[in-house]
Amino acid sequence: MARGDPHLTYGRDVVLDVDPPLRAKLEAVQHYHLRRILGLSARSVTTALFTETGLQPLRYRQLLLALKYLHYLCSLGDTAPYATAAFQESQRLARLGHPSWISDLAWVLDSLRPRVRFDYPLPVCTDTAAHLSADVLLSMETSLAHDVVFWPKLMPHRDRRRVREFRP
Repeated sequence: MARGDPHLTYGRDVVLDVDPPLRAKLEAVQHYHLRRILGLSARSVTTALFTETGLQPLRYRQLLLALKYLHYLCSLGDTAPYATAAFQESQRLARLGHPSWISDLAWVLDSLRPRVRFDYPLPVCTDTAAHLSADVLLSMETSLAHDVVFWPKLMPHRDRRRVREFRP
């Protein structure tokens, strides 16, 4: 276990949460700890946790880490034959309609509001990963801005010109 644990722990950054109830549990833990650190009640609005602290919601943070890994995989070329072969096999499985890391990535991107489109039947390259990362950041900012505008509890935040910069 001592030899395998570091690799499993490192691999957690790129595992995508495709089961909504399990992802909701992880997000609840993030919300609980942020509220506790900030001294807020359990009924405080979660959007304000992120717009005021500049932290990214867990759903987006995990997705951005996975997209960084996608960028890394695309940039490997022939320097890492096993990783490249596994990545190509994942793409092939996704194109055939079977479960794979690429199809999970497409599902998670599609579950965002607003949706981020990932056309994985097309070849995936570093530019694709960079565009997807930018689209995910835009989706996060749009989703949080939508909540600020339409939630009555967040009325005092509506007139702010700029929210705090998001940091990883």
